[in-house]
Amino acid sequence: MKTKLFFNLSAVKVLLFFLFFSICFSCLKEDDLKQNGRVNISFTNKHPDIILSVYSIDNETTPIYEVSMDNRVDIEIPLNVGNYILKPYSSSAFYGKTGFQIMKDNTTYIEFDKNNIGIVRFSN
Repeated sequence: MKTKLFFNLSAVKVLLFFLFFSICFSCLKEDDLKQNGRVNISFTNKHPDIILSVYSIDNETTPIYEVSMDNRVDIEIPLNVGNYILKPYSSSAFYGKTGFQIMKDNTTYIEFDKNNIGIVRFSN
């Protein structure tokens, strides 16, 4: 009799554990697991040949994203949460590198002013 009761109690404990485990993880939404944000880059002085290179702050030798502006004034790039460096290249103007941070579900704005200096601001 004792063995049967012990078996039933341990089986109930295991079932309760799995029930608790499944309740905890069923509450997570897919959006909670995504770690994305955006960067919006704009230029006051529009140059036709601007190429944007985005680097991880840990590796400035290999860009993780590269795009040509093609006469656009602004562009929005989706990125994972983290710290990055933006290096614009142009044959007709000099741009310095600009560090920025991507936060979950937020947009980081980088505006290059008339002196080609990148100004970073954040928005929800």
